[in-house]
Amino acid sequence: MLRFIAALVFPLFLLQPLSGQQADSSKPVWETNLEARHQQLLEQNGPGTDANLRADLLAMRKRDQAARGFHNGQPSKAQGELQMAANLAQIDADLTAQLK
Repeated sequence: MLRFIAALVFPLFLLQPLSGQQADSSKPVWETNLEARHQQLLEQNGPGTDANLRADLLAMRKRDQAARGFHNGQPSKAQGELQMAANLAQIDADLTAQLK
């Protein structure tokens, strides 16, 4: 009897989406998990107290991502290729110096 139940349950287990796979077509599981974790951290720690530092860090992120060919988290593709800044090393050095 136990083997019979196991034989029925195991195939059903294989049909379930694995961690990291999309359960529906609206959002990937990792993105839903990330949003939930973000909300949990906001509830636990609050939104932060240094608005100027936050603004500076977000501006640095925007400059860094633009130099690597991304805009709003999406690749900025020109003619099918990711376009990186010619002076990427200098931008990296500048941003690193700002963090120090």
